Amino acid sequence: MLNSLDYQMHVEWCRRMLFGKLSPENIAVAELTAQRHHAAAVHDGLTKMAAMVSEFQQFLSEQQSKYYITYGAGRRLLIIEGAFISIIRMLPVSRTQPLSLDEQRTANNDCNSVYMHLRGVLDNLAWCILYEKFPKAAEKASPMRVALFSSELKQPLTALGISDEIYKHEGWMKEVKERRDPVAHRIPLYVPPAQLTSVEAERYLELHSRWNDTFNKLITEPDIGGSITEWEEELRDINEEMQTIGAFSPCFQHHPDEARIPIYPTIPSDVAHLIQITRTVMRALGPPTLSL
Repeated sequence: MLNSLDYQMHVEWCRRMLFGKLSPENIAVAELTAQRHHAAAVHDGLTKMAAMVSEFQQFLSEQQSKYYITYGAGRRLLIIEGAFISIIRMLPVSRTQPLSLDEQRTANNDCNSVYMHLRGVLDNLAWCILYEKFPKAAEKASPMRVALFSSELKQPLTALGISDEIYKHEGWMKEVKERRDPVAHRIPLYVPPAQLTSVEAERYLELHSRWNDTFNKLITEPDIGGSITEWEEELRDINEEMQTIGAFSPCFQHHPDEARIPIYPTIPSDVAHLIQITRTVMRALGPPTLSL
């Protein structure tokens, strides 16, 4: 069960471990534990899937399908794996310490990388299906119209007998496009470094203004009113205080007018869908004896 990609199974197991002691505090702890176990299970599944995809071309016959599975889906899954492990290590479920500037930059890059390449893997799988089983259709297909959930793939998926297995993820794919896709909306995902109260926000803005003023002095008036070392020390002190204000909550944001999205279980669950879809496609294209 602890290897399950289904988040709800982890929640149910962790709640059972409370043995009826369902206080709000215990339930909150169980939720965090479930999120932690689920993320670890998904990472394990992702690592194994990335390794299997990198070797899957041996079961394919067409050069172009080998190309898309190895250099498309295979490379992208490795990128997703790297970003995913970075997220769960740097932004654990119980973290409250505000992010440093470098940590926030890394978190932003990791979240965007996961979703950009998630969509890319699905497109690579679509092309792999066409070239391996329907090469004539692949040659005629418009690149802008080929996607796993597009009309171009409906007949091929049905012919392979995996239409139902793929389309049970259709609702999820629609939600990803609408709320978490940095490519479709041309707006990148963003990880807030901390959540602030009104008092904390006021102090943060004050420090931010001081930091800008000091930085401007450092680069425009290095010999007036203080040494470079003194101003560098002041910048460091201001930055250190800014990074202690507020509390981090593992979440990310797409549109500024929309609610923040919890990292857990959202990102692990999205990656779990990708693993399941990839497994379905590999089973359809590989030999009957293939174990996934």
